[in-house]
Amino acid sequence: METKLEHETKESSEQKYEQEFLQKIEGEANEAIKKIPEKNRQEIRQKADDALCSLSLDLSPAKSAVLRLKLLQYFQENNEIDIAMLRQAIFETPNFLKGPLKNLVENYKTKTIKQTREEIKKRINLNDKESYNPYLIEFETNSGRYYLARLLNQPHLEQEGKEMHHCIGAPTSASSYIYRMKAGDIDTFSFKEKEGDKPVITFEYNRIKRSLTQIKKVYEAKLLPSDPFFGEFIEVLKKMEETTDDDGKKRKITSVYREASEDIIVAPNHLCTERGEIPFSEYDPKKDALVLSGKIEMTKETTGEETEFISKIPSVATNLTNLRPEIKHGITEWAGNMTDSSSVFLYDNLVSVNGFVEAKTAKDFQAPQLEFVGESLNTGEAVEFNMPNLTSVGGLLNAFRARVFKAPLLQTVDGPISATSAEIFEAPVLKKAKYIGLSKTITEENISLSREMHKKIQR
Repeated sequence: METKLEHETKESSEQKYEQEFLQKIEGEANEAIKKIPEKNRQEIRQKADDALCSLSLDLSPAKSAVLRLKLLQYFQENNEIDIAMLRQAIFETPNFLKGPLKNLVENYKTKTIKQTREEIKKRINLNDKESYNPYLIEFETNSGRYYLARLLNQPHLEQEGKEMHHCIGAPTSASSYIYRMKAGDIDTFSFKEKEGDKPVITFEYNRIKRSLTQIKKVYEAKLLPSDPFFGEFIEVLKKMEETTDDDGKKRKITSVYREASEDIIVAPNHLCTERGEIPFSEYDPKKDALVLSGKIEMTKETTGEETEFISKIPSVATNLTNLRPEIKHGITEWAGNMTDSSSVFLYDNLVSVNGFVEAKTAKDFQAPQLEFVGESLNTGEAVEFNMPNLTSVGGLLNAFRARVFKAPLLQTVDGPISATSAEIFEAPVLKKAKYIGLSKTITEENISLSREMHKKIQR
């Protein structure tokens, strides 16, 4: 049996060991701080101390000291940490002191994503209208009047379509929506009024392209910057960018697709941004990170400097028909959508367009440097499609009048290819297209495609 003297000696020894351990950790922390550039030391020390305080964990002095050391090391390489996720990771990982915090958080994140994905997969496949089937609530707006709900399965889509009187709930549409939801291509959301759980806007987010692809009000009415809920809908979109999809990726909005942009009404030469409707001349990328829609008519008087400014505005529909040839010659990149109704589409230095390219009336289509089109590409009446540098089109590729179709570097087309007049079709490295529409009269020796892509031909 342990005597009082032996107990006191043991307790004293443990205290001495703990004190020595704390001094050792404090020394390591000081060494870690010395390695930080002097101008950043105070900031990183403050971040570590604030994070430790925010975690509000009941830890022994030794564990608390080690955690502070690890936070100091973490913030030397990272700007921020998810406190809620770190707290939960520590709760579920008893030996959290082993290894870097980054590994702890990443392992927990992977585990959480896997569990979420499995749960969502079960819910997506649910087709029983009688089962308990709540929406997945993402968050509320700051006012508490509205919230964002994720639609997970076919009963959700049908209920949304019934209440909103649009096509998302129709059997033919629902099957395609649910197919893309199951494939992980899209997330579908309902912006709802909290009182009565009334849906106000249904919208679609493309996870692959990080884009808004559809925005629908009741009866498919168009969104107006004057709508009383417009400000809170913008708030929802900005908050949504901080949420994650089933793969743990942030839902960043990098663009607004044509279908969604055309669902928003703005005055000519104006933009719809998070500030509301503004003249395009007031566009400021720092204040207007999110541009939902806009229409700009360019004229012969439009200068090169103005064109350069407009070229950087995303998600805007621009008509470049009347631009002077020397101005068109200077364009290399275009952030929005490009329409040109000239008989000759001549942009010999154009390399990329983030939106669509519409040249419906072109008899001659020339963009020899063009590599990337984010949405659809329509070359109109042009009888030649000769694109030596084109690698990717993000939607429909329409060259239905072209008798010669040559795209030696083209690899991906996210929609179909229409080349029904082609007598020669060459896309030897093409890896992806929804289908390829060709004429019944084109001969096999005039088709250059991989064996796999041959299966995509429709005549």
